[in-house]
Amino acid sequence: VDLEDHPRRCDWDTNWGVHMEWHPRADRKAWGGHAASKIAIEFHGKSGIYQLVAHRHGDPEGRWYCVQDYQSGRTVTPSQFSSSCLSHGGSTLSDFADIDQFALQIVSQETPVGFGLCLSAITLY
Repeated sequence: VDLEDHPRRCDWDTNWGVHMEWHPRADRKAWGGHAASKIAIEFHGKSGIYQLVAHRHGDPEGRWYCVQDYQSGRTVTPSQFSSSCLSHGGSTLSDFADIDQFALQIVSQETPVGFGLCLSAITLY
């Protein structure tokens, strides 16, 4: 989904939630033929609504594939990432080969609140 065009978009200027991203390759290109087939992220901290998101190399900057309501440590496969981030459905990923970026997001709750968050592990299978 392109977050800029989505009718339920967050007010990014005043309350942007959290977006922690990383790239599977240092050169920020697509992961390629050695891509993992599953991924799990462990984190601790603020309660809230989490999304695990992936960006495909060549897609517009704001277009993501998402796993909604992501729970810490949950192992997910490419087919669990949907192009429809705020509602169920949409197309899914066939693999992670074209992925150039992952991120863990805490969805904005419309009230600015300070908190701590620890990303403790990224496990690839």
